[in-house]
Amino acid sequence: MDVPSDMLARLDEIRATLPLSLRYEFDRERDIVVAETRSASSHVSLSVLMAKWQGVAEAEAREPGISHRVLAEVVELVAMDGAAAEGRSPQEDPTCEPPARRM
Repeated sequence: MDVPSDMLARLDEIRATLPLSLRYEFDRERDIVVAETRSASSHVSLSVLMAKWQGVAEAEAREPGISHRVLAEVVELVAMDGAAAEGRSPQEDPTCEPPARRM
């Protein structure tokens, strides 16, 4: 199935609004989804991708750097949860040290 040119144009518009630090990830996901869409019978995956990245772009416009801060917090929470599951205290175990936060 061909990918509609208006959808490709919209993806280009979304990409242009993203900070440089997110464009590589956007490009990687877009390339995968566009390739899948070409062999699929619908454009659902492409529509989901556009909605996701539109939301990311809007969040970054309101609060620059929010995506990286959220990911850093997730990494920190996972490390703390993993330590707790193993009976270790994140405060006492240097291997559980959370990553430095980027502000």
